Amino acid sequence: MGQGGGHLFTKIDINIYSVIVTKFSTEQILEGIVSNDTHVLEHIYRSFFPKTLVYVRSNGGTREDAYDVFQESVVIVLQRVRKEPLVLNCSFETYLISIVKILFYHMRLSAKKRNAVLLDYEKLTEEIEEIDGEFLETYRQNQMSNIIQRHFIDLSEGCQTLLRLYIERVSIREIADMMGVSEGFVKKKKYACKQKLIKRVMADFGSKEFFYE
Repeated sequence: MGQGGGHLFTKIDINIYSVIVTKFSTEQILEGIVSNDTHVLEHIYRSFFPKTLVYVRSNGGTREDAYDVFQESVVIVLQRVRKEPLVLNCSFETYLISIVKILFYHMRLSAKKRNAVLLDYEKLTEEIEEIDGEFLETYRQNQMSNIIQRHFIDLSEGCQTLLRLYIERVSIREIADMMGVSEGFVKKKKYACKQKLIKRVMADFGSKEFFYE
């Protein structure tokens, strides 16, 4: 369940707990995220992964599930906070664990385990919207981007090249000259590649019940 940004810490890092635990306020954590303070990032993992593990296991998940959903939650928080200032009316722990709950819910759905999901999704979304009204839209946009990117790289090399040029606003005539083909061919090929991508993306949305209500 990856999200851009890569793994910030290894699983070994998460299992190593310092003897001396530094306490950070919510404001210090948010400021530390923006400034990429490694002490703050370590504090986030050290303090909140155990709580994530308890939650995930108590709702039918595994330690691996907990690690994956925690990793993605932290990456999303990093992206969210670095995008624009965020003022929380709750603790950072409450904010992060609310995101963990949302992501774990979707993880269970995407794994075809709806019957195992005992979570009240409406309640979860209400909780996170009260804390951060922009989160759900940001999350949906990130997920959509990830799905599009995954299917884009599965297209043929020719389709990828053509669509990249199209996205970069290279004219049909220029593309035709570059490819040594007619403008009519480029238009037909672009349409076919675009439709193939859209079809795969929409099928993925449906199979994962991405916008499940």
